This record gives sequence, structure tokens and C-alpha cells, in this order.
Amino acid sequence: RSLSPRTSAPPMELDTFLYYWDESDGPQWQGWWITPDHVGNDRFFAFSRGAAASPDECRSWRGGDRSIDMCVASLGGGAMGVRASGLGFEGVYERESEERGHGRPAFRRTRDLTAAEAARIDAASAAAPSTVVYSQQMTLADLPSSSEEAPAAIAVGVP
Repeated sequence: RSLSPRTSAPPMELDTFLYYWDESDGPQWQGWWITPDHVGNDRFFAFSRGAAASPDECRSWRGGDRSIDMCVASLGGGAMGVRASGLGFEGVYERESEERGHGRPAFRRTRDLTAAEAARIDAASAAAPSTVVYSQQMTLADLPSSSEEAPAAIAVGVP
């Protein structure tokens, strides 16, 4: 299976989905995806690798071989807001089902964001750590033992 990023903005009538794909096809496919037309499409707009329980926990999104400036935030009531200025898939994604998302909910884009929703997502994005540093010289054992000793805006993860 090969994937190709879709770089053009989708027409408004195009269905767009946000869903989780597990590691059953290999660890390189595990993560949250935004794809046109249907869940599991081999063309995609955005991908966040990993096992995050919800797409609003994802901090790093890619569109093919490049990072994209994007944020997902819960809007309540089973809806997720996707903020991706200039990219045609930005909008509100309503919860569709559990089964189509490999045990996690799948979401379908239903409408554009309101100005208030966009501002709420921007605020959530500003509150999240924005820099992740991976180092081969440092391990988790090298980090300060208490959160009081650690700088406030550091996120540590394992790729």
C-alpha cells in the first residue's frame, strides 16, 4: 500500500474524514488521518503518527513529507474542530461511528468553523507546547525529577 498526499483544497461537496488507523497494517500507518472520500483512502490531506486516544491530543501533523500548521480541538458534543488555515479541509468534524475508526470514533466534516470556534481552537493551540526536541544524547532519566524543576514549555516524546 502506498500513500500520496493530496495537496489541493477539496471542493466543498467532497466528503472529508478524520479517523484513527491502528498498527495492524504496520506501525507506519498507525495514527490519526484526514482523508477525502472515505475512511481508509490511500490519498490523504494530513496524518499524525502515534497512538493518541483522540485527535485533539495530536501536536504534530504532516501533509506528505512536510509539517503542516494545524490544530485539532474538541468542540464538545462529539465534534472536533480542525484549524488548518489555507487548507481546504479546515472545519467542524462530527462524530460518525466507532467501527470505522479501528475502535476509535471516526468523524466526517460537516461544515465550516464559525469565527468563535476558530478563536477557541487558536487559544487551545497557543496553550499547547510548541517545541518537541528529540535527542540521542538525552534520555528520560536525564530529565528533572519534578515538574517544578522542568521548563514549562517542553514536551518530551519518543518517535
